[in-house]
This record gives sequence, C-alpha cells and structure tokens, in this order.
Amino acid sequence: MTMFKNSAEGFRWMEAFTNFEKVPDLTKRGYRLDRMKLLLQCFSNPHLDIKTIHIAGSKGKGSTAVFAASILMEAGFKTGMYTSPHISDYRERITVNNQFAPESVYLKNMLLIKELIEGDEYLSLPGGSEPTTFELLTLLAFLVFRDSGCDWVVLETGLGGRLDATNLVDPRAVFLTPIELEHRDLLGDTIEKIAYEKAGIIKKNRPVFSSAQCSEALSVFKEKAQTENAPLYILPDLIEKSETDTAFPRSRMYIKWKNDRFNLAELKMYGNHQGDNCALAIAGMHKILPEITDDLINRAVAKAFIPGRMEVLGSRPAFMIDGAHTKRSVTMALETFSSLFKKKGILIFGSVEGKDADAMAEVLAKNFEAVIISRPGTFKKSQPAELYKLFAKFNRNCYLIEDPFEAAEKARELSDSDKPILVTGSFYMAAEIRKFLKIKEK
Repeated sequence: MTMFKNSAEGFRWMEAFTNFEKVPDLTKRGYRLDRMKLLLQCFSNPHLDIKTIHIAGSKGKGSTAVFAASILMEAGFKTGMYTSPHISDYRERITVNNQFAPESVYLKNMLLIKELIEGDEYLSLPGGSEPTTFELLTLLAFLVFRDSGCDWVVLETGLGGRLDATNLVDPRAVFLTPIELEHRDLLGDTIEKIAYEKAGIIKKNRPVFSSAQCSEALSVFKEKAQTENAPLYILPDLIEKSETDTAFPRSRMYIKWKNDRFNLAELKMYGNHQGDNCALAIAGMHKILPEITDDLINRAVAKAFIPGRMEVLGSRPAFMIDGAHTKRSVTMALETFSSLFKKKGILIFGSVEGKDADAMAEVLAKNFEAVIISRPGTFKKSQPAELYKLFAKFNRNCYLIEDPFEAAEKARELSDSDKPILVTGSFYMAAEIRKFLKIKEK
C-alpha cells in the first residue's frame, strides 16, 4: 500500500472518491448515514468522545461556528472546528484552536483511514458502495480532534442536515442559521422541504437556538423540536435591542438581552448579518455555559475571523472578497460593500452551476461601474458565458474574462487605484482572487 508523503497527498487521495461537492448525486441515493456510521465504528466512535455544537442553515454557518469556537477558546477549552468549503487548503476545514493541527496528526490518521479502505481485510460498506470524499473528511476530522485532545468541537453540516455525514453526533446544542431556497434539486423546492432537512440535526432533549426565520421554516423547526422534546430558543425572542454598525476597519456590535445581560464588541467581520451570527453564538453560550462572563464573550468575538467572508484585502484599490452565492447573501454583500466604501466600484463575479444567477445579476449588476464575469476555478462546473449574458442585460459595461488572474488585473486597471472591487458569487471565486492577491503581496 502506497504511503502519503504529506497531508496534501492524503487529501488528493480522498478527493478521488465520489465527491458530491463537485458532482451532486441528483438521485439522492448516495446521501445516507449507514456508511458513515460503520466508518466511525471502525475507529471506536471518536465523534462520541467530545462535546459538540452542531450547526445547519442556508447562510451564516461558518461565521456562527467561528464565533462559537472563539468563545470556547477564550474560555480555555481546546476547541476543534469542522467547516466547509476551504479557501486554499483542505486543512482549513479541520482546525484545532483556530490553527492547523500538526502535520503528523493529519498524516497519521489519513494513513489509518487508507489502511481501513484499501487494506487486506475487506471492508463491506452498506449499499456495496465506496465512501464519499465528504465522509472521509468527516471521519478524519473526528480522528484529528480525538488525537488532539479537544474539549469541544464546533461543526457545520456539509449539505442539508438530516442525511449529512456529520449527523451522527449527540450535540450539546444545535444552532440553526437562516433558511432560504438553495440546493433545490437535492433538498427540495420549498422552504418547508429545505427546513425539514436542516431540522434533521435536532436531537432529543438537546437545546436548539435559531436565528430569525421566515414563518414556513419556523413552523417546521417548532414541530421537530416539539417531537424531540428539545427546548427551542428563537433569537428575536431573546433580544431586547441590537445594533451593528458596519465601518472600516472594524464593525461594532451591541446587544441588550431580555435577561439583562449585554454585549458590546468590535468585530473583524463586516456586515449587519455578522451581528446576527454573533448573537446566535452568544445566545447558545449563555444557555449551555452560563458561567462564561460577558467580558470574556466580548473579547472572544472581537478575535473571530474567517477568510472569504466580507474580507477586505489590499488598498488602492481595496478588494472585498465574499463567498455569497444566493440572492439574499449577495444583497447583504452589496449593502456591506456600499456601507464601507460609499461609492460605486468594480464587480468580479463567478458562480457555479445550480445557483439562482438571474436573481443575483438583477441585484448586483446595476450597482457597479463595471462588471467582470470570470470562472470560479475548476472544482465545480460553471458557465461564465451564460452569466455574462445575464449581467450584460443590466450593465452595458460588462466584460467576460474567464481567467481569474486576468480578471483581477482588469479590475485593478478599471479601478484606477481608487474604485473598490467586490469579488463574489461563490467561495471558489473568492479563493481564486484571494490567491491572486496573496501572490501580489509577495
């Protein structure tokens, strides 16, 4: 059996398996928990050794996870975090105390997994199928967290919730971020159907904390929570007053809670919605770890940061990079961009197939002096030429430049060192331009 020289080789080996992030299983038969359950059993169920917080939703999962993990770390707990997607390195998905684990820990567990899958003793998985890439990554995460001696793990679902590979944990708390129409070919074509899949992570007698939701999603969550006898806390019901002031270089957040606690902190992450994500994490911590002080929480959330989410890089011109990929999220990205820079700028947009590109074009295109459509890498399929046609209907000053680095150079040229540049449409687009900017820094 071939050994891995480093973790990068191990991740490439995992990526060669069935990868639903690249090509979704539209038959839906590949989404199941029995394979994952057996894989975890082969390693003595590492997911049950650690206290967990489980997060599902359409938007804000990653930011909420970072805020929650930051509070736990500030309180002295060794904290693992499992999120997706990554921006430039697979290890970003599996971190310990907001850092990569030692290379030896990734490599050791990758080799153990490979030995299980390819070893002499045949492993028969349910359905006669091989594990998926996401199942292998999830297994690796739990093994890394166990080896690292984590006290807590904050993890977000990869897709949906009910049949997600992460949904074998027994969480101390469940967080549900806002629900909107997404992955309709896999999760359902209505808010109720999508909410049903997300609600699948609600567990018996475990507290559930939900962001503000539309009535359709909220009714689904209430019904599931009642069935599981799970206490349900809705964020607006807990807050007396809240404000988020988006400004550069930091935003300011204020929350007055109905239980007379309050939080005031500066945030590294921009956007009014980040105040909501932060509030959701704080609400959960108030309940499950009431001994944590508000001063500690304020210090913790001020340190929280996640790349590719309203991230501002460079100056003259400044780039704001955000992985928004739904109508609601690009609207928030536009609002934050406009609030920060107070002027029209240049848009670089790249979206993968299966997103509501028409709606995003209608929101974004007319609000920029120029639009550049590019290809968001090659990890997932995209149709830049079709996107160009959509955006050109709303903005005549539209360019099709498929190479992301060339698109970034054109944006710099059009900005004349003065106009800010927004990069959005997908995390893959954000990753490509972020890579360009990091190279330019050197």
